[in-house]
Amino acid sequence: ENIPNAELIAVDKSNLAVELLKAGHAECVYIDVFVADIYCQQNPEFSYFLLDSLKISEGIAIGLPKGSPLKDELNRALKILETSGKLQSLKNKWKLLEPWTLSED
Repeated sequence: ENIPNAELIAVDKSNLAVELLKAGHAECVYIDVFVADIYCQQNPEFSYFLLDSLKISEGIAIGLPKGSPLKDELNRALKILETSGKLQSLKNKWKLLEPWTLSED
């Protein structure tokens, strides 16, 4: 809506989107920051920027059935990773900007 002459091409694989970019069939691609970082490392002619101002995504979630016995186990494991500093290390590595919160649901 902000770029009236733009043609949107939807693909279901990020590698296909990047190939379209490489071949000149696309001017930009919208992909996860983790994937963008890897592709830009492999293809130094590309760069990316974060669209954090759009607040499109709230991050990543782990989906479980209601009442799953794994919820408490996962929360305990996340707490261990958090207190050991490993969680912060992973957040830095994968460029996760939003803070992690343990689910109470």
